[in-house]
Amino acid sequence: MAETISSGENNTFEINSKINNLEEKSSLLREKLFALDETFFALEEKFNKEISLIKEDVRQIKEDTERLSESINGILRELTNLARKEEVIFLEKTVKMWDPLKFVKSDEVMDIVKEEIEKYKEEEKPKTVHTHIG
Repeated sequence: MAETISSGENNTFEINSKINNLEEKSSLLREKLFALDETFFALEEKFNKEISLIKEDVRQIKEDTERLSESINGILRELTNLARKEEVIFLEKTVKMWDPLKFVKSDEVMDIVKEEIEKYKEEEKPKTVHTHIG
């Protein structure tokens, strides 16, 4: 019977020892799990902030793209109103052919004609010779 008690005590000691080991392991696992939870939540918060920043950047890029698109469309509309190179060359040749700088207004022509008539009259006047006898 003494052997049974001592064997029972050994078994109890072993069981208690195993239970203590399991409790320590369980406690360590709880601590690790808690640390993992904290790390996970910290990472989740960090990722959420980064995602928010990325979303804001994407929104800004979309706005910039829309503004650029509107500007390009405005430029394209204006380009349709501009003369083509061939048209400008044709106009240049036409202007050179007419030489508008030589055009005169009718009142300017009348003034020129009057001046010429006056010059002609002055040239045709008999020249009187004054002699002085004395």
